[in-house]
Amino acid sequence: QHLLERQSVQDLNQTDDCKDSLREIARQVDRCKEIVKKLLSLARQMNPVIQDVDVNSVLRTIISLAQREAAEKHIEIVGELDPALPIVSSDPPLLRQVFLNLLVNATQAVEHGGSIVVTSRMNETDGFEIDVRDNGSGITPEHLGKIFTPFFSTKPEGKGTGLGLAMSRGIVERLGGRITVSSEPGV
Repeated sequence: QHLLERQSVQDLNQTDDCKDSLREIARQVDRCKEIVKKLLSLARQMNPVIQDVDVNSVLRTIISLAQREAAEKHIEIVGELDPALPIVSSDPPLLRQVFLNLLVNATQAVEHGGSIVVTSRMNETDGFEIDVRDNGSGITPEHLGKIFTPFFSTKPEGKGTGLGLAMSRGIVERLGGRITVSSEPGV
């Protein structure tokens, strides 16, 4: 009797271990699926569908979406959007992807209670600029030149693929723009 009870406990432990392992396998499969989807998106030549876009409206939508995640870390996202920004010709879904990638990165870089400021404005060449600034820990000089490189990430394993900024750069360049970064450690 006692031997049977011990065997039942071992069987239950093995069943729980199997369930835990299967859950982890499923989680990793989902992660791989997302990585492959991003890789395909990066590799595929997406032809922009150019149309009239209210960039501020797109930004407000993405800021609202990002605020949900940021609220968990008590991060404030402030939009300083130029109301005089005119309607521009671009691809709204591609712009949404870029803005979301930038805000997700900023949210991940900022500590609990930090802040992110998103600014829109016209520039000197009749184009528009979007700035995403955060008060995170900054980027070291050796990493600064690599952040738009596919698969480069400073995040812990499992927290990033290193594709978000590479994809954003590709999208911005396909739309005829440019994306830049300035940062220093501690700033």
